[in-house]
Amino acid sequence: MKVNFRKVLQYTISLGIAFSLLLYLFKGFDFSVIVEVFKKADYKWVILSVVIGFLSHLMRAYRWIILLKPLGYTPSLYKSFLAVMSGYFINLVIPRGGEVARSGLLQKMDNVPATKAFGTIVMERIIDVLILGVLMLILLAVEVDQITSILTNSMSSKFVGLQDKLYLLILAGGGFVILGVITFFIFRKKIQQSFLYAKALEVFKKVLEGVSSILKVKNQGAFWFHTIGIWVMYYFMAYVLFQCFPLTANLSMWVGFSVLVVGALGMAAPVQGGLGTYHILITAILAFYLQSQNPSRDDVLGIVTFMHAAQSMVTILIGGVALGLSSAMSRKNKESSIDNISPKEENVKAVS
Repeated sequence: MKVNFRKVLQYTISLGIAFSLLLYLFKGFDFSVIVEVFKKADYKWVILSVVIGFLSHLMRAYRWIILLKPLGYTPSLYKSFLAVMSGYFINLVIPRGGEVARSGLLQKMDNVPATKAFGTIVMERIIDVLILGVLMLILLAVEVDQITSILTNSMSSKFVGLQDKLYLLILAGGGFVILGVITFFIFRKKIQQSFLYAKALEVFKKVLEGVSSILKVKNQGAFWFHTIGIWVMYYFMAYVLFQCFPLTANLSMWVGFSVLVVGALGMAAPVQGGLGTYHILITAILAFYLQSQNPSRDDVLGIVTFMHAAQSMVTILIGGVALGLSSAMSRKNKESSIDNISPKEENVKAVS
């Protein structure tokens, strides 16, 4: 079995970052608090959150079909949903690996070219980033004083001395980019004549075709309805969990909006399932808005841990089942393709 060292390294680094953040965050934490939080939670709100999360993923699966249709492919909602949920599940193990796996699974289940499918996923991510950017601007405009206070009081003291290291990291990254550009121009003729360059260019063109699919979407209304709907579902998926505890039950919808935006940033970090990053950011947000009630840090962190676990449960349970079903369907599709090869085709292959 061939080991992909790049993926192993990526997995190890991201897991190391997540573990380090959790170790730092839970240092001195009373873990009996989490036990009490899970005991006292009102689980009817968790069930509602799971249903909302399921609907958001269903809308994402349908939106993907809308993007694929202009390219000449219309997979069923069932197959699209299985691929989407499988991708989310794989992201819990390999950050950003789910996007590649998702397009590969759809190809195996429904013969949609993986490169074109991946291009549509890239387009999805671009749109999601743009929407998140707009939401961040709204949050900063409405809650600028609160966000500034949170960053100043909760975050800055924990990252003293990191600024100089960040500058060095940016300079080093910029240096590598410049070096890469110079190397390309020096050896561009040899590079352009190579097989790998031609193959990479071919893949890039197919991905670009997938990215440009949004320009060919006929039903723009349905596309943007589902796009906005996904984010509305994300909002309520987190907000209803406030009702699980008396401490957070009276938090305003604007606090929920803050949790949506900041939580999305935490989940987007290159670590498994936002482990550590989500906990740090949302603990800072809730601790600030709950300061009038003077809760302990452990109580707030316990609730945030519960919220993260409840939202991750959708991905783990449904995503795990989806990965199993999509893998079985992929094998069945492959076997059907082999069985459908005529004796004449087999003879031609044998001769060639």
